[in-house]
Amino acid sequence: MLVAMILSAALAADTTATKIDALPSRPEAPASAAVEAVPEAPASVAGIRPLLGARHTDDLPTQAALDTHGDAAAALRWIASHSQSLVEAERAADLLALYPSADNARFCGDLLSASDVHAKIRSGGARCLQSQQLDAAAQQTIVKTLSDADPRVGIAAADVVKARPELLQTLDLSTLPQPIQARLGGK
Repeated sequence: MLVAMILSAALAADTTATKIDALPSRPEAPASAAVEAVPEAPASVAGIRPLLGARHTDDLPTQAALDTHGDAAAALRWIASHSQSLVEAERAADLLALYPSADNARFCGDLLSASDVHAKIRSGGARCLQSQQLDAAAQQTIVKTLSDADPRVGIAAADVVKARPELLQTLDLSTLPQPIQARLGGK
């Protein structure tokens, strides 16, 4: 009896399919979702990018290895600014320390002070400044970021300050967060 009911229901059902002539159109992206144009990458980015994927930081390329790829500093700046990978961008910023120049000091200072940049990349910017000549603005940025909300940034800035006694002498360590005080040799 059950089989007869199922069979009669199946025969009574409409089995005609609706023909689809075209796929529905994709909705237009709102004007506010306009993507900012990314400048073209220097040619050396293609050769340097794989080197930044080393499993351990001890395996990152030396300056000699980077220099085999043309303008390495320009490539590292581009990667630090435009990479989709936080690790890659942070390592690129770190490696800019191998190339002391006014342009790199300014670039790394800008990375460090940019509130819309991830803390990993900002801390890489701080480590880049360890080998750079620092103007007054860069020194103020480093001192200001000692109290950053993200401790990675503060600790990286503390390492720069620790290597520069002239900056360390100007600080009142008691006003800094405890981990930064400890990093700078305070109580």
